[in-house]
Amino acid sequence: MSQIFIKKIFMKKSILAITLLFLLAIPANAQDVLKDILKTSTAIANDTTKNINDRKIAVFKVDELNYMKGKVAPDILAKSKDMKFFNEQIKMLNEQSLAMKIYCDLYLKREAECKKKNRDKVKEIFKQATKDIPLFQEEDEELNNSYYNRDDYPLQFALNCNWVKTLELIRQIDWSKY
Repeated sequence: MSQIFIKKIFMKKSILAITLLFLLAIPANAQDVLKDILKTSTAIANDTTKNINDRKIAVFKVDELNYMKGKVAPDILAKSKDMKFFNEQIKMLNEQSLAMKIYCDLYLKREAECKKKNRDKVKEIFKQATKDIPLFQEEDEELNNSYYNRDDYPLQFALNCNWVKTLELIRQIDWSKY
């Protein structure tokens, strides 16, 4: 009887493994990352049962993704017939969205792991990096700094940030001294 049970478990695991491999082989739509982060963050932001800090983090992510989409939309509309340009912009948004999510997660991890006396320094390094590497030509500094200057938000980052390059920069820092 135990051999039959083991065979059933093995078959279920084999089918699950094959299914996962099949799903990984299917190419994802370029907008899937942005849409998934936006959908997840919006759900968290609207869930009143969630911790207020988690909701504020989600609000930042939603606002950042909408900010990036809003900056790219006029160019996409102006060149609506240029599919190469459209695909490049969607790819860029996808890469920036993923880098932003990783950056935010890394910041929260570093902040939690650092010594209490270094918390302000870690925060300032992450915060300033978002301001130092912009993605767009931004004229509206008030909008760009809408989270940067807010002490009541756990993520005080500039909206106009090249998240890919900023993430690269942050990953080069030796965090062992913090």
